[in-house]
Amino acid sequence: MRKLFIVLFVTTVFAQNSDFRKVDFGDSYESVKDKETMKLVLERENTLMYEGNVGGMDTYLVYNFHNDSFYLSSYMFKKEHTNRNGFIDDYNSIKKLLKKKYGEETFPFGKEYWWKNDLYQDDYEDWGMALAVGHLQITTSYSSKAKNGNDMEIRHGVTGSNYSISHVIMYYDKKLKEIANSAKEESSLDDF
Repeated sequence: MRKLFIVLFVTTVFAQNSDFRKVDFGDSYESVKDKETMKLVLERENTLMYEGNVGGMDTYLVYNFHNDSFYLSSYMFKKEHTNRNGFIDDYNSIKKLLKKKYGEETFPFGKEYWWKNDLYQDDYEDWGMALAVGHLQITTSYSSKAKNGNDMEIRHGVTGSNYSISHVIMYYDKKLKEIANSAKEESSLDDF
């Protein structure tokens, strides 16, 4: 009886830990579609797009597939701000949640706040404007293992250009993303 309980407990615990939301990298298009609970708003051959709420913010959720295999997802937050520094506040709120779940972050550009142009750097009140015109990019990254054993990366960032700011989180299986990118490149070569 005790062995049965342990097997059921371990099976239940592992069954609840998915790579992303309720799905795992490598899941099929139809499997992801069946498991996702947000409102479906767009369906394409290799893409599913949903809308809902995450971390208290309205968002789009996009799943990307290659050869019917889920390899990348993104949250694209929809919240707008009249004071552009609000995007930095949103970023910091989500960052706290990601850090709690995935641990210490790393910085893909060597630092979290990456200045391409330091015109607005000395006055925090102008940092939202710096984001909007593309002078500042804020990015953190987290690592984990996918259930298939591959390395998984979570990239969280706020970027902008042409007075438009984007707040995004991308989750991807590094190996499956590399395979998908190589296939896209091969396909593009056929155009030349």
